[in-house]
Amino acid sequence: MIISFLQTKGGVGKSTLALLVAYSPTIRKRFPKVSVLDLDYQGTLKSWVRERRNRVGEDIGIKFDSYTGDKNKDFAKVVKSLYSQKKDELLIIDSGGEGVLNFGTSKSISLPDKVIIPFHLSQTNEDAFNRNLKPEIEADTTKNKFFLLPSFIHTSANVSNLCDEIKTRIVKDNKHLRVMRSPFYY
Repeated sequence: MIISFLQTKGGVGKSTLALLVAYSPTIRKRFPKVSVLDLDYQGTLKSWVRERRNRVGEDIGIKFDSYTGDKNKDFAKVVKSLYSQKKDELLIIDSGGEGVLNFGTSKSISLPDKVIIPFHLSQTNEDAFNRNLKPEIEADTTKNKFFLLPSFIHTSANVSNLCDEIKTRIVKDNKHLRVMRSPFYY
């Protein structure tokens, strides 16, 4: 399975979520082989993985690579080195918050089985989503692929009300977009 964390607005928790999922014991039980692909020009995950390996040593077998459009590196080969399409494998893609659709964003939409979009209700977040991702999601007819994940919400927030508000303002009539009811708290 391939999942990506995608939002064209930065600072919504994509890299943090990608790392937390990769190192989750629950995920590791379900997927003994976990790999991470960083498509973010900032290289946040690359830095975090390097720091963890320096501090902890062995990295419980998680494979990692990054790709930012380097012409000396073949994207298909990078993906193939991390993921061989077996049932017990998980490839996690962290896309960058570029503000526009670029190579990393387009691969984060087209390649995965599931796309998780960290999202909080703010004008800039809604604008970035509506301008950049909504047309791509509406063009993709794959069912149960796109999920909005409420992120950076206060622990005392009413999650049900928040999810309903996201459905009303963002999802509307899009049949291929869902709201996850397991928020990523602030």
